[in-house]
Amino acid sequence: RQYEEAAHHVQRALQLNPNDTDVLVHAGLCQAYLGDHEAALAMIEGQWRNYRREFLSQIQQVRIDHRQVYLRAILANANAIHLNSPLLAKARALIRSLRREHVLWASGLADAFEASCHQLQRNPRQAAVLLTSGKESLRRAGMKHFAAAAQWHLCQSDEDTTELAESSLRGLGIKRPDRFAMMLIPGFNGEPLRD
Repeated sequence: RQYEEAAHHVQRALQLNPNDTDVLVHAGLCQAYLGDHEAALAMIEGQWRNYRREFLSQIQQVRIDHRQVYLRAILANANAIHLNSPLLAKARALIRSLRREHVLWASGLADAFEASCHQLQRNPRQAAVLLTSGKESLRRAGMKHFAAAAQWHLCQSDEDTTELAESSLRGLGIKRPDRFAMMLIPGFNGEPLRD
């Protein structure tokens, strides 16, 4: 039901301005919520060049938000990512741009998404270090859902702490902690962080 409402709002916004890149990027995010990661990535990439020329891209919060949505779409396409993938190169470039913002929440997101890259490259030790750092930055920045998602990924190798992490997400109103964590910080696919 909530997705239907969101889709209705996106469609209404597109009727008002069919070239609004902000709406089109978030329409891509709606596709990602549905699990259609390829469509989400195609929609976001199709608007990325236009978005970068928009006045709103000069506003730091908008810039960071669009980058994190784009990164989530890229990392959700994990099957296409390997060591020398152009998608992985794009992800790393976007992570560097988040770090240049010099604000706590962007740094936390950068650490979490870089952890995803390391996990996809089968480097779980570095992924755990970055995810722990990202979780703490996101917690301090007040981004409870992202911090809880990072904690959920960190706990996948221990059944007791996994239940605690799921309980934390359920306390935030999340019905499917596993899907929610993988949607916010993709690239882990529920795999434990271990060598």
